[in-house]
Amino acid sequence: MILIAPLVYLVCFVLLARLTVVVARRQTLQRAVLVGLLWPWLWAAPASLVQALRMGEDGLESVLFLTLGWLIAVGGHSVTLLFEANVGDRQSTLADNFDFYLLFWFAQLALCSFAGMLRFRAAGRLRDKWLLLLGIAVSANALLNVSWPWWGT
Repeated sequence: MILIAPLVYLVCFVLLARLTVVVARRQTLQRAVLVGLLWPWLWAAPASLVQALRMGEDGLESVLFLTLGWLIAVGGHSVTLLFEANVGDRQSTLADNFDFYLLFWFAQLALCSFAGMLRFRAAGRLRDKWLLLLGIAVSANALLNVSWPWWGT
């Protein structure tokens, strides 16, 4: 059962990547905004998969780690640091203060998406060194957060 969830996750990741490429074919403002929104999700996906595989849970737990874990991975370590500095250092507070976590999460996602949108609009293509650098930064931030037990202690 543990192999089914990563396979479903892989299919979702491939579909998201394909959607990003399809959307990026034509240069319009709406497409630039959509690419900006998809870019952080695409680059944070591997960290969520790594965390789910490290947990080694089976069945419903692995699906939870992959779905909600992807949301947490997009926020990454920077959002976790801000959240813990303002709420407390116990991870069990995430469930109690999820709205507060989402405040930091939306702020970071908005900044990353806006930067990705501006760069895609300027470059006109996905193969851009600054877009790649933004993706690597999102991925590194997400990977730093893999060991954070967001589900509680």
